[in-house]
Amino acid sequence: MRDTTAHKNDVFLPYMRDVVRSEQSLELNLMWRMIESSARMNYLAETKSILQTMAATRAGFDQLEHELVSSLVHEKCANVLMEIGTKAH
Repeated sequence: MRDTTAHKNDVFLPYMRDVVRSEQSLELNLMWRMIESSARMNYLAETKSILQTMAATRAGFDQLEHELVSSLVHEKCANVLMEIGTKAH
């Protein structure tokens, strides 16, 4: 199902500038990677568990970001279809 959703996003996102802007503002992946890199440069035995937790947290945020963008695309498509249906009546 995720592949179908990703395909829908790829098709519709170029026409949804506001969703693209929202997606770009949510781009946390780069920040997480920078934090992880700086933690690795100052690697101590204690940071190993922190790095694992950070990786899991980053993956969770990435999943939430994808779900949010998919929901925004779905809602915008539903609104357009509702408007078209109303005009057709």
